[in-house]
Amino acid sequence: MADPVSTTQTSNLTGITEHSFQRSLQGDIPNLRQRLIQALETLHYTVLNEEPLQAKRSGGFSMNVLDCELRLNIGLSQSRAISTVATFDYLIPISMLTKGDLQSIECEADALIALATKRPEANSCSACGRTNTSDSRFCRGCGAPNPGNLPAELEVMRLTSGARAGHQTVITGVLIVLSIAAAAVPLILLGNSRKEFIGWILLAIGQIVGWSTLVYGIVRLHRTLNPKPMRQPPYPPALSTNEPAFAASALPPQSAWSSVTENTTELLDAERVQNASVPLHPRRTDTSSMS
Repeated sequence: MADPVSTTQTSNLTGITEHSFQRSLQGDIPNLRQRLIQALETLHYTVLNEEPLQAKRSGGFSMNVLDCELRLNIGLSQSRAISTVATFDYLIPISMLTKGDLQSIECEADALIALATKRPEANSCSACGRTNTSDSRFCRGCGAPNPGNLPAELEVMRLTSGARAGHQTVITGVLIVLSIAAAAVPLILLGNSRKEFIGWILLAIGQIVGWSTLVYGIVRLHRTLNPKPMRQPPYPPALSTNEPAFAASALPPQSAWSSVTENTTELLDAERVQNASVPLHPRRTDTSSMS
């Protein structure tokens, strides 16, 4: 189980925020490095260097900090015989991050650790019922995607980042509605006809933008708290050998392999039968006695 060791935060004036913290993991450095690389690729990171471990993930502007462009450096140092200290150093191109954003980042690091330290477990395919290990990405029986037994830290990461992004979107929409109303109402009430017209235009545009942002934030919160169930691939269920349909559609048993001598004898017998039934030179019938 990963336990937090220390947390630090450093912001500079170049528009990039650096957030560093440590976690304690069980295992040796070479094994953990390979498992962390697989976990980074699972979360759609591109590994740039393995030693030191550096990765990046592309993204754009979003209320969800995990959807933005991220750079991650992970330093590993052996503390004991079976214990390793991992230092996570995040670089985010955002000048200011809230406490909830930092919590979302740390939840992602915990999800990476959970994926890296998770042991393979047997699970059944939802399409054909075959037993697979959780480290296999596809079912070995029917080829359906195998989600495996995902660690709970992934769901915590999704809920934390999604709820935080929806909350920030709702707050942004409310601020837009109130600020535009505060700026447009004085122009409408205290200005001349031209300022009154500008005030109405500003109020209409601001209300449309503000309420649209507010509704989008509410919808985002709803989708985060009520995710859609995963759709199963259209694979037919496997038939059991105990079912009548399987017995009816089963192929007849194949005959045993015959020897070379038996096959040669069968060919000779077939040739004799053919020569006997269709002679190459049929006999001429003497018809002189019939006249």
